Amino acid sequence: MRRLSVLATSVALLSSLATAKEIKIGAVMPMSGAVASYGQTAFAGVELANKMQPTLNNGDTIKIILVDNKGDKVETSTATTRLISSEGVVGILGALTSTNTAQVISVAEKSQIPVIAPAATNDQLTTKREYANRVCFMDSFQGEVVANYAFNELKLKTAAVIIDQAQVYSLGLAKAFEQTFKAAGGKIVKKITVSSGDKDFKAVVSQVKSANPDFMFLPLYHPEASMFARQAK
Repeated sequence: MRRLSVLATSVALLSSLATAKEIKIGAVMPMSGAVASYGQTAFAGVELANKMQPTLNNGDTIKIILVDNKGDKVETSTATTRLISSEGVVGILGALTSTNTAQVISVAEKSQIPVIAPAATNDQLTTKREYANRVCFMDSFQGEVVANYAFNELKLKTAAVIIDQAQVYSLGLAKAFEQTFKAAGGKIVKKITVSSGDKDFKAVVSQVKSANPDFMFLPLYHPEASMFARQAK
């Protein structure tokens, strides 16, 4: 009887393996370009999760198909189209920055392919979208928390805000911060716009020093933020 039970279990297992499918999940991330460090660290997490659980409970295997969008909007659109049309993915992770994630969602929505945004924070990304979701905080929440912490906890009353006019992430976060900081009683003494790719911030630093704020709020991506910080010393 025990042998029959073992045999039945083995047959069921073999049958399950025979019908198991490969589930393809796309990942659109910047593995090269100015914000490559974001993509590289995020995808390392995706790989770890896939390694920890490479199969579903029904035996289906999960295959992650990565496409490098180089941090570029056009490349993002091309990568998303390729994953859907050529690779046949059933879902997409990415593309980290808000501007490029909006592009992924725009393309994927037309094919009814679900998108999960790991780090894109712009408030409008998932508005009126049926197949888009995120697993991070939104700009409105983050900007509010930073403003309240600066004013109420650190007792900082004046601020200079440096905004990257080319990034919806920067624009959205700056807007939320400004609204909350002013409502709390704070004052924005200087607001300056920069652009992604800028390298010389000496003139901006000079303007900020002249305004003499209690602190600076820089909702920038790390390439520009790091250079700004070094030049502000």
